Amino acid sequence: MSSSIPAGSIESIGRSCPILKSFTFNDRAYKYPLVEGYEAKDDEYALAIAKTMPNLRHLRLFGDQMTNEGLQAILDNCQRLESLDLRKCFNIDLTGDLGKRLSRQIKNLRRPSDSTADYEWDAETYDCGSFSDDYYLTDYSDCYSIGDYDDYTNPFSSEYYPDNDSWFFDRLTISDITDYI
Repeated sequence: MSSSIPAGSIESIGRSCPILKSFTFNDRAYKYPLVEGYEAKDDEYALAIAKTMPNLRHLRLFGDQMTNEGLQAILDNCQRLESLDLRKCFNIDLTGDLGKRLSRQIKNLRRPSDSTADYEWDAETYDCGSFSDDYYLTDYSDCYSIGDYDDYTNPFSSEYYPDNDSWFFDRLTISDITDYI
């Protein structure tokens, strides 16, 4: 799950709005490198929607990490669904029966690979790259937000202090302290 919103919050929205007809939950679209043991799949949001929003007619899940299992739960429990936006939901495979069911059940379907030209927010796919022969992760910087670099940019981090930590306190004066009181 790449979003900072917990799935429980999505459930709370569904329980609080039992006649909700339209719901949009957009996330950033990520393509993860093929790293053994790493799972970039998450059905929590889809299951929360399926569990608590049975009256939906329009659902937009741009960039969600759900799998076919999450999508199946939505289709099973949101039977009134007319439009569904799955653009950039890269963990869904619509080549089999699920794709056929979607085509029959949903009037207005946006598939994972459909154009994002009309999408009003950031539609960039964050590709954390792949490993080359030298195991170098290309596009490395795209995988991290600014917060991931805090240890490198924090001037108060211990790595910037000399061995003697008192250098900072030796330079403080009483007037420096009282200015902030």
